[in-house]
Amino acid sequence: MQAGCQRFESAILHSKYLKTLMYSEYVKELMKGFGGKDFEDFAAYIYVRFSKEIDGSKGKRKDKYIKIRNSILKYIAANRVAVSAELRKVK
Repeated sequence: MQAGCQRFESAILHSKYLKTLMYSEYVKELMKGFGGKDFEDFAAYIYVRFSKEIDGSKGKRKDKYIKIRNSILKYIAANRVAVSAELRKVK
């Protein structure tokens, strides 16, 4: 019975790792389209960019964009130091 619990916990950790990796790559792509180097401006850029998609969507698609936007904003807030360093590197 314990082996099943360990596999379940392992699957959850793997899922969280994949989500973190996905957000990391997506944030890097967003940085390429962002012209500044300031963290707060970058957060505002993400918010506005997703707001355009949200405003143009309805129903489940709108909810999906809201969840993605909020998750990315949480990700960059949790990784502020690394994101700020990466912003300074991006040309």
